[in-house]
Amino acid sequence: GVVNLGSTCYMNAVLQAMAHSPELCSAIECESHYKDCPIALKKMRQLNTQNEHTGTDNPGEIYEEESTTRQEQEQQHGSKRRKMSNDARNGNGKDNDKPEEFCLLCEFEKHIMRVHKSESFLEDSMAMTTTENFSLSSNNNNSNNSNSSSNNEAVAPSTFVHGFINHVAPWFRLGVQEDSHEFLRLLIDAMQKSCIRRRKLNMDQTTISSGSTNSNNDLKTKGDESNKSTTASTQEDGDEYSFRLFRGKVESIVTCSNCKSNSSTTDPIEDIGLEVMASSPRGGGKTSPTPSSLSDVTQSLEKFIATEKLDSGYTCESCGRVGYATKQSRLASIPPILTLHLKRFRYGNDGGKHSAPPLTTSRRRNNELASLLGNGDGSSGSAKIEGHVKFLEIFDIRPYLTKEGQNKVGRSMLCRLFAVIVHAGKNSHSGHYICYVRNVAKNEWWKMDDAKVTRVSTGEVFAAQAYM
Repeated sequence: GVVNLGSTCYMNAVLQAMAHSPELCSAIECESHYKDCPIALKKMRQLNTQNEHTGTDNPGEIYEEESTTRQEQEQQHGSKRRKMSNDARNGNGKDNDKPEEFCLLCEFEKHIMRVHKSESFLEDSMAMTTTENFSLSSNNNNSNNSNSSSNNEAVAPSTFVHGFINHVAPWFRLGVQEDSHEFLRLLIDAMQKSCIRRRKLNMDQTTISSGSTNSNNDLKTKGDESNKSTTASTQEDGDEYSFRLFRGKVESIVTCSNCKSNSSTTDPIEDIGLEVMASSPRGGGKTSPTPSSLSDVTQSLEKFIATEKLDSGYTCESCGRVGYATKQSRLASIPPILTLHLKRFRYGNDGGKHSAPPLTTSRRRNNELASLLGNGDGSSGSAKIEGHVKFLEIFDIRPYLTKEGQNKVGRSMLCRLFAVIVHAGKNSHSGHYICYVRNVAKNEWWKMDDAKVTRVSTGEVFAAQAYM
C-alpha cells in the first residue's frame, strides 16, 4: 500500500497502477534512468564523500530506504507531513533543492523499488511480460490465504510527493484533492523531460571533456557535431521507456468538401480521451439519459474515430477555397501501456448533464496540457457524470487503427486490462480515488485503497465506475 499524505489519493491510485505494470517494471530494471542520470550520480558522489569523512563502510546509495512500518511512519513522518502541508500551502519548499538538483524520474523509480522492496518482483514481472502483454503482477499476495495486506507494509512517498508539487505542479497543494488524470499527464510529461534533460547534461559534459583534449581545429569540427547532437538530445521525443511505453500516435485526415483533397497530420498522444455518452435506446424510442443507460467503452471508441464536420471557416491548402470540411481521426500506433480516459468531468456551466455538448480538446499534446491546466488556480468548478460504463478485460483495438496499422497487425490486436482507476465523488476536486490492479500469475484482482490492500472479486472490478 501507499500512505496518503494528505488528500494524495489521486496520486496514489496512479502510482499503484503504474507500479503494477510488468512492462514498466521490466524497463526500470533493464534501463534505469538513475544509472546514468547526472543528478543521481552527483548525489551518489556526495553520499560517498560523506561516508569517507564519517568512516562509514556503506557505499553511497541513492535508493536509501524510507520508513515502511506504521510505527516508523507515525514517528518520522508525522511532523514532516505537517511541515510539508504548511510549506506547500505557503509555496515554500522543505528543502533547498534547485530545479537542476531534482529529478522526478529518479524519484519515481525510487518509489517503484520501495513498493516492491526487492528485485524478485521485477524479475517475475519481466518473465510475465514475455508471455502476456498488457498484464499485471502484484506483490501484495504474500500469503495464499490472505485477502488483505497489513498497514505496516505501506510506503510513504513523501520525497516524491513534495518534489512533484515543488518542481512539476506548484499550483497543487498538499491537502487539496486534484484530478488523477491531470496528475498522470503531468507525471508522464515530467518523466519525459527528465530524459531530455539527462541527454542535454550528458552531452554538455561530453562536449566539455572532448574540448579539453583537442586542438582548435578539432574543436570546430566537434563543435559542429555537438550542435547537431545537442539538437537531437533536446528534441521532445526519444527511445527511452518514458516515451516508448506511453506514447502513441493519432492520424487526423481532413477532407475538403469542395475539391475532396485530403490533408493528413500525425500527432503524439499519451492517452485516449473518450466521451461518456448516453447509450442509444433500443427500438428507436426516446428516453432521458440516466446513469444506467451510459455507453460502453466500445461505443466511445467508435465516436472517437467517427467522421466529424468542421465549421465553414476551413481553408483548403489545395484549392484555396474557404468552406466546409470533414475530419476523421484514427490511431496510427498505440503504446505498450495504453490509457483510456473516460471524460466524466464537465467544467463551467455544462454541469453533469449528458445532453451537454462534448468538450472538444485538441489532440496536440501542448494544447491538451494547456486545456487541462487552465488558469492553474483550481477555481473552475466541475460536475461529474455518474454511472457505470461497461468495459472488458480483453478487447480488440484493431478496428480503431489506420488502414496501414490494420494491415500490419493482421486479424486482431488484443489489449488486456491490468488496472482500473475509480473516482468516488461529485467533482474533480473532492471525493476519493482507488485503484484495482490485476495479478496475472494467480488471475486475481486487488483493490488498492491508499495503505489498505484487499483482494476482491472480478465482479466488483467490472461493476466499478471506471475513470481511467
